[in-house]
Amino acid sequence: SSSDGDDLSKLTNFDRIVRKQAHRFKPKPMGETESALHQYWRNKGLKEEVHRKRVVTTCLEWWKEYQTPGYCASIPCMLTVLEARFRQLKTLLPRASVAKMLWKQPMMLHIDLCGAACRIAALCHLMPGVNVVRLLEKDPSLLLRADIVAATEKGILSLHTLLPRADVLRMVERHPSLLFRDVKAGLMQLRAQMPDKDVEQMVEKNPILVLKHCS
Repeated sequence: SSSDGDDLSKLTNFDRIVRKQAHRFKPKPMGETESALHQYWRNKGLKEEVHRKRVVTTCLEWWKEYQTPGYCASIPCMLTVLEARFRQLKTLLPRASVAKMLWKQPMMLHIDLCGAACRIAALCHLMPGVNVVRLLEKDPSLLLRADIVAATEKGILSLHTLLPRADVLRMVERHPSLLFRDVKAGLMQLRAQMPDKDVEQMVEKNPILVLKHCS
């Protein structure tokens, strides 16, 4: 139509080509199972399609574990099993947004619940007063690390050595990545840039300062 022609004339050459070729790259229509999973996760609060896609892809892989050769369970059966798994994760991580954790780290669906519970208990012991569930909510991949307890203990000891006056545990609760970054190198850079400042106090108030200088 003429209106379409007028619209295209206002575009850059690249945008015009993309618009004309768009029909070739339309996404495949969803299958019934995929569509049901998208609706399930939409109801759990995942509004963005890109977030749901990550979880749905993992759900489809996870569901294969429950399939018997030659037998395909119904969609209602799949959703019932998925809901049971979701509730198990909610019990493991009370008050956490499990749906959001799953789009950040979909492999949580495969997690060994007993092993994860043991790791959470050990982390609570290592970091008294820290809301471990909130910490894991910020970075769910930590829960998948078999070495997370040992790595956390090592990281805390290092931070206490580097920042003896700081409330290290509170810093870690806000920024878990401090446990695994080269904070020593970051502090050296900051102190070289600001020799007259109390860098330890500054970093305690705003850990992002040192994280920007860490590898």
